[in-house]
Amino acid sequence: MRGDSALFTRVFGVGEPSGRPKEVELTSSTKRLTQHASEIYPIVLIVGLAASQYAQYVWQYFTPALPTIRSHAPGVWGAWVVVMLAGIVWLFAPFRIPRNSWLNAFLVVSLIGWTARFAIARGHGDLLDLTIWLYPIILLMLWAKFPAATQWRTILLALGWTGSILLVWTRASELLGWIPMAPVSADLVRFEIGEYWLPLSGTLGPEGRWPGPLGGTAFTGALGALLLVLAFALRTKSSWVFGTVGAVVLLLTSSRGSIAGAGAGVAIAILFSNWRLLERFGFLARAALAGAGGLLVIAVVVRTNLTLTGRTNFWFDFLDLWLQSPVIGVGQTGYYEGTDATAVSGTAHSFYIDELARNGLIGLTLLAIGFVIAAVLAIRTAKVRAPGPLALLTTIAVLGIVNTPFGWLSPSLMWLFYVLPVLWAGSILSAHDDPRPTPSDTPN
Repeated sequence: MRGDSALFTRVFGVGEPSGRPKEVELTSSTKRLTQHASEIYPIVLIVGLAASQYAQYVWQYFTPALPTIRSHAPGVWGAWVVVMLAGIVWLFAPFRIPRNSWLNAFLVVSLIGWTARFAIARGHGDLLDLTIWLYPIILLMLWAKFPAATQWRTILLALGWTGSILLVWTRASELLGWIPMAPVSADLVRFEIGEYWLPLSGTLGPEGRWPGPLGGTAFTGALGALLLVLAFALRTKSSWVFGTVGAVVLLLTSSRGSIAGAGAGVAIAILFSNWRLLERFGFLARAALAGAGGLLVIAVVVRTNLTLTGRTNFWFDFLDLWLQSPVIGVGQTGYYEGTDATAVSGTAHSFYIDELARNGLIGLTLLAIGFVIAAVLAIRTAKVRAPGPLALLTTIAVLGIVNTPFGWLSPSLMWLFYVLPVLWAGSILSAHDDPRPTPSDTPN
């Protein structure tokens, strides 16, 4: 009977069946979930948003038989399923508001920016899908139950592995004939062969540039750039995978803006790094090396095409649209009423010009404030020899000059590469300024 009592205690987690009151305890699995929920729910968001985005890609190009729910595409209802699953895990996490005031300001500005852009889009009559509501929900989830400083490394590793697997799986599936590549017109292929350096064409790459799973070479190239910089930011064994995948994707897409962004991000990582290999060089020597590398990248990018593949030509079309409504812009509907370039492209291929034309000075001001606050956080972390957040944000800011890798109304995998590094910076500063552990950091 004594042995049965011990077994009863181990299996059911309660005291021996005696006449004394029984104290019910959480099972060990529930305890582990509670302790790690703060890092699990962001990982669910990361993996799930990538999966829903890939489902949308497959549905749009290859398999329209994938189910729609009340006319909502897989990318829409899939994102909602993801957030609901993450929300279940989120319920087990302890409440923890960020300690850093700059980080709180960033989250507030992000929510204000979403609200203003949503109101402007509604005013313009732009078509919006239901994923717009997930943007503030995810921000509030991250704000109310902010992951501990010790959990961010795991979250960012999940971000890197998710992006790497998405890219490798897509290209491998195409090479093995499981799915076809996203369609590219013959005229565009001829243009790419004549205008771009394509070292992997005919081997790992297609005849022209690889569009990848994100809807275009510029977007896929941007993900490759961020993975390459993330490799330098984390400096783990996984970095070899992230760096290799990122570099190969940059060669497959030959996205000049992404190459420039990757160069800038890597330069920042080297400039503020605490690597032993680089400690023998002073800050000025590193700055000279980073500057020389940056100038070389810019020279290569600009020399091949002074118009940045026609962008400097149609940017003026978007600026002309902005002048029609300087304060609130013209919205997506206004693009269709502009020139052929604005109607067909759907975006200005520039964070800054697109925001100005779409949402006017209100949108651009909110964009600038968000980037400035993010930069303050990232620069402060770089000063304590943690250059990762600054390197990633620099990459986005530079490639954003000639690309619009994500929007500001709906969440996406690429958007997480912007938000999570800012939160990572806030956690680094909180731990540096106040090293006292939070309750959930202390083992039970």
